[in-house]
Amino acid sequence: MAAEGDRLPRAWKDRTSCAVSARGAHEHSLAGQPFTFCSEGLELVEAASRTNRPADARAALSQLASATQSSGTRWGLGVLARSQGLLSEGPQAEDYYAEALRLLEPTRCLVDFARTSLAYGEWLRRQRRLSDSREHLSQAVQLFESIGATGFAGRGVREPRAAGVASLDLLRNLLRDR
Repeated sequence: MAAEGDRLPRAWKDRTSCAVSARGAHEHSLAGQPFTFCSEGLELVEAASRTNRPADARAALSQLASATQSSGTRWGLGVLARSQGLLSEGPQAEDYYAEALRLLEPTRCLVDFARTSLAYGEWLRRQRRLSDSREHLSQAVQLFESIGATGFAGRGVREPRAAGVASLDLLRNLLRDR
C-alpha cells in the first residue's frame, strides 16, 4: 500500500490527507460521534487506504459496516463490499469486489457501480492481470463519461495507460470489440 500511495499525484494526496484530517477534526469536535452519512464513510475508507493510513481506514470501515449492514440494501452492502475490497489483499479482495459489483449492478447507483469497476480494475492491474483490468477500467470510463463524472473518468483514463492501453481512442475501440 505504501508504494501505491507514493505514486499518487501530490494534489490528490493532499486532498485525501485533508479528508482524513478533516475526519479527525470532526471526530474531535463531536467527541467520537459516528459520522452522519454513509458517503462520508465511503470517502474516508478510500482516502485513508490510498494514503497508507490503515488504522483510519479500518475505523471508518467499522462505522460504515454498522450503518450499511443494518440497512440491508443492495447499495449499502455493495459499497461496504467495495470498501472491504480496498482494505483486503489477494483472493479475499477479489471476492469483495465481485460481490460489490453483483450487488450494485441492478441498482440505480451508476456512480457507485462505476467507482467499484474502477477500484477493481486498479486492483487487477496491480495484480498484473492486464486483460481483466482493461475490461473493468473500460467499463468504468464509459459509465463515468455517460453521467458526466469527468474527475473519475480522468482517473479511469490514466489507469488504463498503466495497464497497457495507450490512448482513450484505443480504450474505446476495446469497448466496441467486446
